[in-house]
Amino acid sequence: MQGIHQGRRPNVSQNKTVSFMLVSNRMRWLGSGVIVLCCLLVLAQFVLPGSAPEQRQAAPTATAAVVRTTLLDARTQTGTLGFGNPVDVPFISNERSGIVTWMAPEGTVVSQGEPLFAIDGQPVILLYGELPLFRTLRFMGDSYAEFEWLELNNAEDDVRKAELSLAVQRARLTEVQWKLKTARDKLNRMEQLLKAGFTTPVETDQSHAELATAETAVADAQLALHQAERTLRDVQDVRDSLLSSDNANADIALLQTNLAALGYDGATKDAIRRWQTEAGLSGSGLIEPGQIVVAGGAVRVAEHLAEVGDVVFSGQGQNNLPTNNKSDLIVRYTSTQRMVTVSLGIADHDYARPGDPVVITLPTNADVPGVIAEVSTVFDAQGLAATEVAIPDQAALGSLEAASVDVEFVVGKRSDVLAVPIAALLALPAGGFGVEIVADADTRTVPVSTGLFARGSVEISGPDIVEGLTVRIP
Repeated sequence: MQGIHQGRRPNVSQNKTVSFMLVSNRMRWLGSGVIVLCCLLVLAQFVLPGSAPEQRQAAPTATAAVVRTTLLDARTQTGTLGFGNPVDVPFISNERSGIVTWMAPEGTVVSQGEPLFAIDGQPVILLYGELPLFRTLRFMGDSYAEFEWLELNNAEDDVRKAELSLAVQRARLTEVQWKLKTARDKLNRMEQLLKAGFTTPVETDQSHAELATAETAVADAQLALHQAERTLRDVQDVRDSLLSSDNANADIALLQTNLAALGYDGATKDAIRRWQTEAGLSGSGLIEPGQIVVAGGAVRVAEHLAEVGDVVFSGQGQNNLPTNNKSDLIVRYTSTQRMVTVSLGIADHDYARPGDPVVITLPTNADVPGVIAEVSTVFDAQGLAATEVAIPDQAALGSLEAASVDVEFVVGKRSDVLAVPIAALLALPAGGFGVEIVADADTRTVPVSTGLFARGSVEISGPDIVEGLTVRIP
């Protein structure tokens, strides 16, 4: 029995293990229940109405007033500060070639009446205006209305020569046509005499040769007549083209205005000769296009495109001749005023309008006002067109001459409109937008119509919208 009892004796170690597992399971289930209970309590705080009211906190509410204002929608583009687009000045002369003997130093400013460069010792003078001098004029009278236009005179001389040549060819044709008729009549008589036996075949053959010569002379005369008629038409076209290009004598008015500004008054021939002599030109009263460069104002010499001593050629460069300068270009100049050039794409091109104000931000973060001066309509291969922005207050730029800047363009503008922050707009279930009006402790949502969106604000209107209302911003 003792053995039996000893055999049935419980294993203490095993009992402890079983007890530990039971306790652990109970703890696991208890912990799970606690976690579930905590989750339900937390969820009840947000889902079940009225649960734990002492722990609920109202979300903060911001408000804004409906204001009457001016809305501006702007876009910023990168531009380049500089002296604007450069202009290259070519050599122009009927002599076709010349030697550069002087140029204004780079960086200097050339003003009205001053030389820009010199060819063969003859200075080329800067005058102010829009239309360049395009013809050769000689003034020999007391007024600017008395002048000779040399190119037109030459063209009219060519017309008179062509008319004379045409008259000569017509007379020649008449003469050879009469000789042709005579040769035909003679051949007919010789053939009749040959049949009657009163002449020989040799004499008849000679008459055939005379007829062929006369026919050739007529053909040559007709060809010469057609050529004379064509030459006359060509020179008449040249003359008429010159007559149609006089532009109401705007170049003469430009010359008169500049000389008056420089103090050369009185009889025209005397004033022009005095100006030419004092400027270093030949005082002949003859004004040629190559003697004058016309610009809108004073210019700044940006670069020399030739060197003193270079041979330059009017028109196409002569690459086969010994010269360092292979073109007709002498100097490159720019405006004396610093400006900003902005390249705008086709999509942004329409909002840039001449005369509109812009704001230029310099690398120093200083803002400088500008005005759109010119908007080009010529797009390059990248689809960009240059827009020039003038800067009235040049002193605001300090010593800055070249830099990358930001230019703010006004895209849209609405004056005297009601506006609220964009965040105040609510999307309505039926479509469109509305705002939540706050009046004391009450709120109500009303629909609104929207207008311009600009700089975080939006234009709104509607029957219930008046200045001073308070709207809620979620």
